[in-house]
Amino acid sequence: MEEVAVNEHVKIFETRLNVLPPVVRGLLADAENCAWPFLPHLYDAYERRGAIDEKVMVNLKDFLTTKNAKEPTRMQIDILQELLILAMSCRLYSRAAAILFVIDRYAYWKGAADELLKIAARIQRRSPGTPIAPQVVIRRARVMVSKGALQSAERILVKLVASGMELTDWKYRNFDDYLTVKAVCIQIRGQIRLKLGLWREAAEFLMDSIIMFRQRTDIDKKGISSSLGLLVDVLTNISKSEYASIRQIYKLKEEDSLMEAYQTGLEAARLCPYTAYFQTRGLRRAGATLVKRLTQDNIPPTEKLQTLLNAVEALTCSIVCIDPLESLSSSEQLYEFLNATHYLDEALFAAGMECATVLQTNIAVLYKILSEYDKGGRDAIDDNIKNIASDITNFVKELQSVVPINFDTNDKSYHEHYLTGVLPKAGPSLGIKQAKIDRKLDDINVIEHHQKSNIDHQGDAYKPTSVDIVDSSLQALIVNTQDATVDSVGVISTNASTVCHDDEVDFLARNPTGATLFGLLENNTPTFHHEPIPKPSRLSMKDIQQKDSDLIKFQNRFFDIDRRLKNMLKKQTIPSNVYRAVVYKYIPHKDAWESHGTLLHIGDKLQLSSEDEGHQRHPYWISYITQDELIGRYLGKAFRQEKVRRYDEDIVRSKYKQDICCQSIAREYATAFNARLTAVIPSSLTLEGDGSKRGVYDLQYLPASFVEVLDSDIKFLNVEPFIDGKWVKINNNGQWVNEEFEDGIGGTFSHFTYQWSEKREMVVDLQGWIPAADDEVMYLTDPQLHNDNARGRYGLGNRGQLGIKDFFKSQHKHCNDLCQSLGLKRPWPDEL
Repeated sequence: MEEVAVNEHVKIFETRLNVLPPVVRGLLADAENCAWPFLPHLYDAYERRGAIDEKVMVNLKDFLTTKNAKEPTRMQIDILQELLILAMSCRLYSRAAAILFVIDRYAYWKGAADELLKIAARIQRRSPGTPIAPQVVIRRARVMVSKGALQSAERILVKLVASGMELTDWKYRNFDDYLTVKAVCIQIRGQIRLKLGLWREAAEFLMDSIIMFRQRTDIDKKGISSSLGLLVDVLTNISKSEYASIRQIYKLKEEDSLMEAYQTGLEAARLCPYTAYFQTRGLRRAGATLVKRLTQDNIPPTEKLQTLLNAVEALTCSIVCIDPLESLSSSEQLYEFLNATHYLDEALFAAGMECATVLQTNIAVLYKILSEYDKGGRDAIDDNIKNIASDITNFVKELQSVVPINFDTNDKSYHEHYLTGVLPKAGPSLGIKQAKIDRKLDDINVIEHHQKSNIDHQGDAYKPTSVDIVDSSLQALIVNTQDATVDSVGVISTNASTVCHDDEVDFLARNPTGATLFGLLENNTPTFHHEPIPKPSRLSMKDIQQKDSDLIKFQNRFFDIDRRLKNMLKKQTIPSNVYRAVVYKYIPHKDAWESHGTLLHIGDKLQLSSEDEGHQRHPYWISYITQDELIGRYLGKAFRQEKVRRYDEDIVRSKYKQDICCQSIAREYATAFNARLTAVIPSSLTLEGDGSKRGVYDLQYLPASFVEVLDSDIKFLNVEPFIDGKWVKINNNGQWVNEEFEDGIGGTFSHFTYQWSEKREMVVDLQGWIPAADDEVMYLTDPQLHNDNARGRYGLGNRGQLGIKDFFKSQHKHCNDLCQSLGLKRPWPDEL
């Protein structure tokens, strides 16, 4: 009976399939036969007889959204979605997989990727041998990255290419197709490292993906453009020492990383002159880089105006590439539109133009829509919202009347470098496991790398540049050894998570300075002061030399148009849940804070069980317009009011910044630790301290920022990427240790930080997301550092030498095999 029903559904499926035009039916047949790993943007319809009389390339994105000739009220894509459901009910899994492949990109743009990926998973469960297109598999990884499931995404990407092109269900037609898939996987893995703030590793992955895209018989310009776009974000943030190394390896042109980032963004746009989205993204990144350069103290006054003009040129060109109304139909396009407009607003503020204030209010209204796009934001798009988007575009076009537009898509100067220039055959591997799994390129050298400006090799010592000895009367803190209560999202609980006393908070006010891993604090200036809202310095006539008459003319034209621009926009009321904010990032190798203005959206508080709800902080979903990843999910942690109510604002601000300082410095130690592991530990090593095996995997601390929110009840937040997975606490800052991990890699890492700092400090209070396999990464958050000479810098959980002694006496009583392999030595008994 069931078989009869299935047969009836098959007949219905075939009937409905014939409603589609021959071009789409041919497209489905090619997809089912594994014609391409990625759906082409342009489809050759010549071979589909009856479709078109002469050879023509069909733009699939546009064609699939055209009205169907036999059912004029419906689009081709609507009928394809109906056929997908029918194919699943008929058990035509190969047909279903082909339809899924064809509509995947459209579904992603419309925010419906999750539903399609559930169907793909159902196909794989019911029919394991049915080939799923690499594009769909990679889509799953992309969605996981955006949701914070970085480990799962990494595993999918490695598995997709690990078996080679011959050992998969998907049959590659040629090596070029396989090479493209491999390059895209490496590109996304670079994006993951970009999300984690691992700038050098991200640069290496992205440059290696460019090399692979170049190795195709026909160079994949679009793939190179995507990698270059991500590389802009890396170069904007990378340290001078890391950039110097990357520049030497890959023969980059510019001495300054920001200027290289600017040129790279322009090149990303030039490589895709007929793809508006790629072009606007490259130009936006190029312009944003120059806005950041405007804030630097070392930019010569005579270069400020030209830098400003170049920034405005790139950003206005970026904005007009996108149709304002079309941008409202896609979260990706709307993000690019608003991000470019935000940086343009910053540039106009730098020029001293009053219209920037009005422009910001209009951006805020649209950013509310974007931040809640998948939760009703799309439904809020009315005529008023459309008018705001159109008004911004008209505003930008008017601004272009006074800005010299020199951007040329035919400029070949950087084409020669990235398409045919002298690049290494392959870049350096990020580790033995990485090379073994999926980067078996010729001449790959496994290198032990880290920031030379931060780490000075003296045997096995991590040597600070200097130490500021601070005389402190802070007494040893009492240790609570009861088991820790952990939070599933990494929100610290006070139960044995961090040992401290509230009555010691006033120490911060008395002595906010302290020793630093990377340098002295000059003149005892407080480490954590309240910086003003960062904005690029305003230009003035005195900045420009009189002989530069052309530049003065351009500047005067800016001021002449300011009033006209201001009247083109209506000042809007900034919507609820959207706030002006300042993002602060601590840069360890500079021992300095960098900051920039942004728009912040504070979403719902995470709904956690009573067991998982932290005792110190509330977690919120947040997003901000300048965040490192387009659709990434971020977590904001705010102290509970009862924990900070009795302290003044400056002390509370200091506490937030201390946590960021600890996590940023712990990231530097983790980088050195991973490099050491790569150099001396075979990937198959396991530890057997208590009879159970312990895997060896990289440790990475999440990049974290301090955010000061203006005009909000929530004044401060510490923000980091959201990670989904199994959360575990390994040890605290006292005597407690998780017995399951007592002899594992966590204790070895803490021991390592003690030795590499020449016994000055130690990273403890390890907690994070345990990897599912040994070849993955354990992501960590909220560490504590012990250092007697850095009381104010590392917060109240810093127990100095007392905490270090407790670690060796209670948490790490015996060294394991991994400690011995790394050459770590225990303190002498008299040191404990």
